[in-house]
Order: sequence, then structure tokens, then C-alpha cells
Amino acid sequence: MDVSGMKSSTQKSIEVFMRASGQTVCDRPTIPSEADRLMRAKLLWEETLETIDALGVQVLDFMGHTLTKDTADIRFNVLSEEYVDFEEIIDGCIDCRVIATGTLSTLGVPDMPFQLEVDQSNLRKIGPDGQCRKREDGKLLKPDGWQPPDLRRVLDDIFPEQ
Repeated sequence: MDVSGMKSSTQKSIEVFMRASGQTVCDRPTIPSEADRLMRAKLLWEETLETIDALGVQVLDFMGHTLTKDTADIRFNVLSEEYVDFEEIIDGCIDCRVIATGTLSTLGVPDMPFQLEVDQSNLRKIGPDGQCRKREDGKLLKPDGWQPPDLRRVLDDIFPEQ
């Protein structure tokens, strides 16, 4: 199936850059090679840390523990506003987006159908009255009965033979 119409203009331009620089771009769902997985992980990590740094926040002292997405395992130190670099925050956010979208291209999947599914799932975290529950740090909490995005369904709809 030709999925080019399901790719954002951003993904298409990222793929031009990736091909020109010799990075892997696939046209159907593919598990990337070990080298590609490692490169994508390192790029995401580097740009994420640069963005965190530009926000004026330090990530401190991992002490050799395996990092997880649970930020309770990581110490953050928020610095004064003089350490905030607005342009670098924008650059870091866009770089993270480019790398994340490029990773989708390495996987061989179009971004738009999956973005729509995730966006709709996120919006379901907001109650019918426009209210939502939040953690102390401001992150939205999933309401009772919330269902995560059904990415497998989207993948099967696009690539039924997978």
C-alpha cells in the first residue's frame, strides 16, 4: 500500500534529509537494525537533554541505576530564569520532533494516522465538562475507563498483512 498520502509534509521533508545523509527510511513496517535503533535512541536522548538544559533544568546524578520513564527515579534541579534559553528550547523541541518523526520513517510508518489516534486518546483525558484531574506537577491523569490509543488497530488498518 502507498502510504505517502498519510505522511505529513514534515515527515516527507525529514525523509529527504534522512536519505541524503544515508539514514534508513522504510516504506512498510520494519523493525530497525540494532545500529539504527541505537542511533535513534542516542539522537533522542541527546536532543531531549539539550532541550531540558535550555529550559534551565539540570538532570542530576543517575548513580548507575537503570533509567525509566518514571521521573521519580531522576533528580531534577530547576535553575533560575537566567539559565533559560528560549531559542534553544524551540530548537530542541523541533529537533526532538524531527528525530521522533524520522524514527517513524525508519520504522516504515506514516505519522499522520498515528498522530490522530494519539491526539484523540489524549483529548479523552478531558472530561465532558472540560475538567480534568492532574498530578501535583500538572500532568493530566487518565480518567476512569480511559482507553489508550489503539495503535495496533491503526497499523492493521494501514497494513492489513502485517
